[in-house]
Amino acid sequence: MDSHIPVFGGLIREPPMHKLHIAVEMAPIAKVGGLGEVATSLSHSVQELNHNVDIVLPKYYFLNLGNVNDFQLHRSYGWGGNEVKVSHGKVEGVPVYFLEPQKGISSAAIIGPVQPVSWLFKDHDE
Repeated sequence: MDSHIPVFGGLIREPPMHKLHIAVEMAPIAKVGGLGEVATSLSHSVQELNHNVDIVLPKYYFLNLGNVNDFQLHRSYGWGGNEVKVSHGKVEGVPVYFLEPQKGISSAAIIGPVQPVSWLFKDHDE
């Protein structure tokens, strides 16, 4: 059912949407190529249209946290025998969630070797 009733001479305004961008890089905190700028500028454009936007990004150990405002641990989750810490902050006014699995995914590089999904859940200390 449509909750919008057109009124002659009135303005119809759609309610804001909530967008989620999932990226491997985001300027200025983790950038290798052009994708970092795209993730940031696209999020700003969505905000300018009065929509809500969040970004999900891996928490690489080399992140420039000086550019992250209000950085704090949000919560931890257990998944597949692995603890995943989720931190939250804002980068240039955009809310960002940082995912940090405790084992399985290297946080040493943005671009690295491709591994099968089963590799994520193995004990890599062997």
